[in-house]
Amino acid sequence: MLDDFQEIQGNYQEEFIEYLKGEFYCLYEYLSNGESIDNCTLSNTQTMVILENERELKIIKKRSCDIEFVDEEKIQDLITPRIGLRHEHDIQLHYCLKSIQKAI
Repeated sequence: MLDDFQEIQGNYQEEFIEYLKGEFYCLYEYLSNGESIDNCTLSNTQTMVILENERELKIIKKRSCDIEFVDEEKIQDLITPRIGLRHEHDIQLHYCLKSIQKAI
């Protein structure tokens, strides 16, 4: 999982990546059962999803009955909406980028 952050490093602002890492560490502490962080992987229903365009956000909005919560995090000059979507028995976290923020 930590390798995934290296893969997306150049695609997003550093502050956004650091925020996502913090979110991952919170999930890790909650779900790990003593597992090493280097071996930690999230199940498909627990993955962290970055919504990259308005079309993806519209798909989530159509599933409004599955939305558990919507909140916003301020990261320096960036406001990042975070959407918790019920997926089986878990809450899957979806994060919006600044470029589609107006669509919420």
